[in-house]
Order: sequence, then C-alpha cells, then structure tokens
Amino acid sequence: MSLRSIEFHFVEAMTNIRRNGLMSISAVTNSAACLFVLGAFMVGWWNLARMHQRVASETRVLVFMRRGVPVEEAEATAQSLTERLPGVIRSYKIVTPEESLSRVCQSLGIQPDEGLRKRNPLPASIEIELVRPQEYAMVVTAASDSQRVDEVKAGQKVLENLMALKRLGIAVGAALVFLLGAAALLTISNTIRLTIYARRREIDIMQLVGATQSFIRAPFTLEGMFHGVAGAAVGGAILIASYVNLRLWVTSDQSLLPFLEGLLSVGTVSDLALCWGVLMVAGAAFGAVGSWLSVTRYLHA
Repeated sequence: MSLRSIEFHFVEAMTNIRRNGLMSISAVTNSAACLFVLGAFMVGWWNLARMHQRVASETRVLVFMRRGVPVEEAEATAQSLTERLPGVIRSYKIVTPEESLSRVCQSLGIQPDEGLRKRNPLPASIEIELVRPQEYAMVVTAASDSQRVDEVKAGQKVLENLMALKRLGIAVGAALVFLLGAAALLTISNTIRLTIYARRREIDIMQLVGATQSFIRAPFTLEGMFHGVAGAAVGGAILIASYVNLRLWVTSDQSLLPFLEGLLSVGTVSDLALCWGVLMVAGAAFGAVGSWLSVTRYLHA
C-alpha cells in the first residue's frame, strides 16, 4: 500500500468522524464505559495475583518435632525430606526450642525468666520453604511419616482459598472480556453501519469503478480503530485517576486496616502505563473487528 493510499484512507476516516460527530461521540463514550469496567477488573485481578504470589512466597511448612527430640535429629529429618523430595524443597531452617521460646515471648511482649527457660515446653521445629508452594501436600505427607514429627502445619487453607479465588478471577475475567468486548464491538459496529448507510452511494460508485473490497474497507476500519482507541484513552484515564486517588487515600489514612495497602500493590508508573497500553490495544482491536464485520456484511449483502 502506497503512502498516497494511506493518506487517502486516513483523510476519509477523519472526514467520516467529522460528518458523524454525535455518533462518534456516542461510540467513544460507550467504548470508554466498557473498557473502564474491563480495565478495573484487570487491575483488580493483577493486585490479586500479586497478593497470591506474595503470600505463597511467604508461606512456610512448619514441622514440629516431638518434645525431647534433639536438634541434631531435626537436622537429620530435614535432610531426609530434602533427599526424598528433590526439586520440591527450596531451603529449610532448624528452629531450636530456645529460639521458639524467644519468638513466642517477643510476640506476647514479655521477657522469659530463667525458670521458664529451664522448663521450656516448646520443641525443635523445621521451617521449610518450597519451590512451588502448591506442592505443600507432598511435604506434609512425607514429614508426617516420621516418628520424630509431632505435627505439620502448612497454612494450606490460606493457599487453597487464594488459589480458588485466583481461578474464580480467571473465569470471571474471561466472561467479562467476552461480554464487554461484545458490547464494544456492537457499539462500534452499529456506528460504522450507520456511516456506511449514509455513504452507500459513494461505496456503490467505488465498486462500479473497480475498487477492491480492502480499499473500500480501509477507511471504515481506521474509523472504528479511532473510536476504540479514543474510548480506551478516556476510560483508561478515568480508571488510572480513580485508582491513584484510591491508593493515595488508603496509604495515607492510618486508621484503615494495614492489609488494605497490600491489596493495592499495583501502583508504579510502569504498571499503570502497561494497563493503559493494554486497554488501548484492546480498544483498537475491538474497533477494527467491529468495523470489519459491518463493512463485510454490507459488501456481501
């Protein structure tokens, strides 16, 4: 395609937009609404995925030894688990009874006296970090088989709930992409269809003089892409402004629960620019497909 053809198609697209100003504004507004909701879900799912990754990386399998089991046997148990489960355990740490007592007293805000140290009721334990946290069940089963082990805790409920929530988010996201994408497609497609109807005589003349379908389709496709990109720009700007203000409010208000800040981990300039870029690409794609469907339907009618 020559530069002259590209210039012609671009000028025609801009002319169509100016001629049909109200319909263009309606298409951009509806596209912006659809892409705003889609972007809001995308940011929410991204925050959820990061929270899942952070919690999973911080999750440890805790293996509590029986009382009286020396630290050396706890070390041997940890080495045995590492050998039995190659590629599952990233690292482990032996926690002595004295260290466990210090942690408990620190969490309670008290100082252990000499009598409590001598009658320390806490056993030695093993903190295990996994390569893939979802494989905790293998470690729980293997550790429970040992006669030296009293109890194994893996925080599996938290991980299972987060994984279930992540799967639900993917399913809901796929449904939203389909529904909101269809809404944007229909909006842009109807706008382009009205434009085609208004210019049907020009299109018929172009067909009579031998213009190809791709030549006829090009300016309408550009027009649809403009509607989609403009809608994504407006919707993305509103989304980012709202999200930034929400994040600033959450991080500045000390009366709110601390974990709320962790739910809004997406916040860097690159993160928000990426979200906006994805919306722009989605808007351009919706606009191009909607226009292509309308023009193809008219040309084959």
